[in-house]
Amino acid sequence: WTFREEEILTKSIQKYGTNKWNKIATLLMKKSAIQCKLRWEEYLLPKIHDNKQTTFNSDEDKQLLNLYNIYKDQWKTIAETMGKTAASCLIRYNELI
Repeated sequence: WTFREEEILTKSIQKYGTNKWNKIATLLMKKSAIQCKLRWEEYLLPKIHDNKQTTFNSDEDKQLLNLYNIYKDQWKTIAETMGKTAASCLIRYNELI
């Protein structure tokens, strides 16, 4: 899985939920519905639920918005700067906007 594929997967889940794996898989040309579901449930979701990496305080919210203005969709760079996961930064950003 590339970072971009994980980003597409995360955004697709935000849009379609976790019951539309066939639809999500069509957005990831080389991945099956089962691969998408497993990647989410076994790899990305546990990282998101790691409280330290997913809890944002008001200062971190401001930092996230500022970093987005600098780096745009470079979630891996933003995440590394903040000490969070890329998925948690993307999800939090979408909650803030």
